[in-house]
Amino acid sequence: MLGRLPDALDAAEKRERNVYGETDAAEIERVLKSYRDFVELCARKEQETVTKITFKNVFELA
Repeated sequence: MLGRLPDALDAAEKRERNVYGETDAAEIERVLKSYRDFVELCARKEQETVTKITFKNVFELA
């Protein structure tokens, strides 16, 4: 996860600007911080439990 974080942050920033129309740098930074915090939490849990954490995206369209 950590290795992909820079690309994820870049994509998240672009999404905030292009999809949501966000221009406030502080608000964009708040979103990016949530990504960094989440990756940090996962890394910490992996160390504590010696279990690799993986995620699977599942999308359902109504």
